[in-house]
Amino acid sequence: MLCGSGNTIRGDRLDVAIGSGRSSRSLADRVGLLQTSLCVGAGIIAPLGFLPFLLVAGHVTPGYGHMASTFSDASSQGAPRPEFMIAGLSFVSVCLLLAAFGLGRCLPRGGSVVRASLALTSLSILMTAVFRDYNRSSWVPRNREGYLHNTFATIAVFSVLATILAISLALRSQDGWAHLPAPGLAVMIVVALAGLAFTWGPDSHDGLAERMLAGAAFSYLAWVSLTALALERGVSLRGALYCPYPEPRTAPLPVTGED
Repeated sequence: MLCGSGNTIRGDRLDVAIGSGRSSRSLADRVGLLQTSLCVGAGIIAPLGFLPFLLVAGHVTPGYGHMASTFSDASSQGAPRPEFMIAGLSFVSVCLLLAAFGLGRCLPRGGSVVRASLALTSLSILMTAVFRDYNRSSWVPRNREGYLHNTFATIAVFSVLATILAISLALRSQDGWAHLPAPGLAVMIVVALAGLAFTWGPDSHDGLAERMLAGAAFSYLAWVSLTALALERGVSLRGALYCPYPEPRTAPLPVTGED
């Protein structure tokens, strides 16, 4: 299967595939597929690229602990160095937006739904970086910016759940993708339980619950992206970031009795 393919050479364009036209057509296809591959690859890079931002942000934030502290605590109002977590969340947002467009082209069906829901996740995460959370200390007054932050964080959770559900439903009984629906449903359960633990569990474990939620969701999206790249190659995962299109096939010219 070739992601982003589907272009055919119609009868009135057969001459495009002849001579120099064939090379031009092949080059355009290669460039288009490379763009799609890079977009899909961003879904793999997102969770890996976020880790350095998280570690640095935690290091420069006094009293930050990965078990109890959330991502937002490192960029909250009054945090000494919020720019590291803001940059990390923005990086994830851009990667997910690129992955949304890439997967939208690669998935055998349901691509538009996945594109829309994952783009909403991307936008929501970006808004959690724009609107910073209030400090969770009981004596700190709540404000509109903090409420907006938490609203967009909630939208991000539900939209990523919708993305995983859409992927799982779209890929049922699809050749090359059949290994993804069942784990997708399991990931949805993990994300839902982590969300409940974050909301209703003790504050001392909020960081752990958030990391379980984000880790499960974005690891699954990375797996889907990696599968898409492997299917572009058609053989293995190696070199999946680039796969040239085959040369376009042309119909034979009609043979007539006239000279």
